[in-house]
Amino acid sequence: MSGNNDGSGVILFCMAGVGLAGLFISNTFGVPFLEGIKILPKLLVWLVVFGLITYSGFLRSVIPIALATLWACFTPILDYKAGWRPENSFQPEVAWYGTSTAQTIVFFAILIIGYGILYWIHDRNRY
Repeated sequence: MSGNNDGSGVILFCMAGVGLAGLFISNTFGVPFLEGIKILPKLLVWLVVFGLITYSGFLRSVIPIALATLWACFTPILDYKAGWRPENSFQPEVAWYGTSTAQTIVFFAILIIGYGILYWIHDRNRY
């Protein structure tokens, strides 16, 4: 038995976890496996950042930002479902939710409505 531990088991375990997560996302949303893999780095960063914010106790004031950035994490799936394909040079018709304008409007609508609700709750509890 060797005393060398090169960490290959951990790397293999992480690769299997990424593969299973990508497979879960692709099966859940009905997209190809590579589209499911595209959102994993964004979701991982989102989970780490908002996990730390939740742990620190500032969650209530950043809930709208968390929801809006979660929306932004799923834009590759929205693009695929809308018919936008980067490999095609000619895009005949893309659904409204696949355009960057619509995705930006929804992002800011989530922020505005979320902070409006927080302001309303805070203002209502003031008296």
